[in-house]
Amino acid sequence: MRTIEPIFVTPRLIERGWGRRDLGDWCGHGLRPAGPIGEAWIFGSANLTDKGPLSRRLAGDPRTMLGDLGRAPPRLRMVFPNAPTRIASTAPTSFWHVLEPGIEAVNGSEEEMSMALKPGERIRCYEGAALCLPSGATALEVSATFQPKNHAIEEPSVIRLPAVSRRARATMFRDPALSVELWRLPERSLIDPDGETCHVMVALTPGVVIDGRHLTQGEAIFVPAWGRPFQVQATHGQVLVAYPDAAPTTIWRDAPGPDPAAGQAPRPEPVRPPLSAVARHDVLAA
Repeated sequence: MRTIEPIFVTPRLIERGWGRRDLGDWCGHGLRPAGPIGEAWIFGSANLTDKGPLSRRLAGDPRTMLGDLGRAPPRLRMVFPNAPTRIASTAPTSFWHVLEPGIEAVNGSEEEMSMALKPGERIRCYEGAALCLPSGATALEVSATFQPKNHAIEEPSVIRLPAVSRRARATMFRDPALSVELWRLPERSLIDPDGETCHVMVALTPGVVIDGRHLTQGEAIFVPAWGRPFQVQATHGQVLVAYPDAAPTTIWRDAPGPDPAAGQAPRPEPVRPPLSAVARHDVLAA
């Protein structure tokens, strides 16, 4: 019987000179430093949980935590620049999701104009590349902890990806080492781990309740690969879900299944109800 609970992770807030003091509704459970906050590590080996360091919990039972695939979970951090800032990616496979666009430079230089971002924008940064963020922006980085193939990128590169779909389960990024999805939650659903790999879930909106516990915006939970099923409640809630594989997983039980025929396949004829005794009598009398 699977009894491993979902693991609630405390955000780790880091002071930076280019950061800001007001984070809005993000990362309300993190221990705040005295100075301005530039980074909030949402999920990483140095984060704390309700029962000790995350790294210790993962190392204590790697098969149960990581699953049959045996891959370490991705890392996630949020950044909060108080001035136009260039922020380097943390891994060869790095995906950025813009949560708040910040102050756009209307009459600035070409570089400042390139910083203008829209909420929901998706950006792929290769190793050594830096993302330019304007003042007041909020962005979330998801990075893989390994490389499936050991090859070097010729030069740093930043690629803006097309807009994500409006489906209940939308693919934001797909790579051999990392998948990132956006789930638009119904009122109730079930997460049922299948033993294949682990998942990280981050609340992007208020109103997300995991196993009866409310998540603040920017708070993450770790879903062990061999963890027990648990309930999710939400009121128009959205969560970002990341896992270390390219193949879509099926742990979200309330999501509609894929329709390869896109609704074009013929449906079976409805079963006609049997004639009642009265109806048969009427037919015979006629």
